[in-house]
Amino acid sequence: MKSLFLIALAVIISHASAQINKPAAASPPAPKLATKDIRVLPFAREFKEQKFKSNDHEMPDELRVNVVTAGLHLYGKKRGETARVQNRPTGHVGKVVLLPVGNRSGQLSVKVTWAEEVTYYYAVLEVNDALETTVLKLVPGKNYDWTFKTENGQSTLKVADGAAELASLSGTADAVKGFGFAGTVRTKGNEADLTITLP
Repeated sequence: MKSLFLIALAVIISHASAQINKPAAASPPAPKLATKDIRVLPFAREFKEQKFKSNDHEMPDELRVNVVTAGLHLYGKKRGETARVQNRPTGHVGKVVLLPVGNRSGQLSVKVTWAEEVTYYYAVLEVNDALETTVLKLVPGKNYDWTFKTENGQSTLKVADGAAELASLSGTADAVKGFGFAGTVRTKGNEADLTITLP
């Protein structure tokens, strides 16, 4: 009787140990994006933490975003001059592309280099109703890797140039509503050209 009890106990312990040591299931891949999932909004460096509505008439309409094969193309040449937005001179304007949360990865490439006070590119995290941004110093001739992942209650957007990390933005998963990329141009004639590949 005692030996049966010990055998049963050994089986229970073995099963419990297997469950504890079982690797965590990988998060399922995010569903394929549809055009309706992608939000394109006006964006300004002077208001880089503010999310503007797509029909905000105070914000200049600079740069364009097109859906291309397996990705998005943010590009254009600045046509206007400095404008007043919320009673503040605003010159660095363009667009931000926001994607829904979900474990995804892709690449970034540019045809127009970033340049101080001329052309800026940004990694963007949408946290509740605000934006967190960081400048991406992207140059032509390279493919930069980006990943967005949620694990352990944190959602993180990373951009890397090979082994070198260019940007990392993170927030609590329940507060992060989206992520994406932006571009701005400063003076009439300045250009931006960013391609975002998507899974």
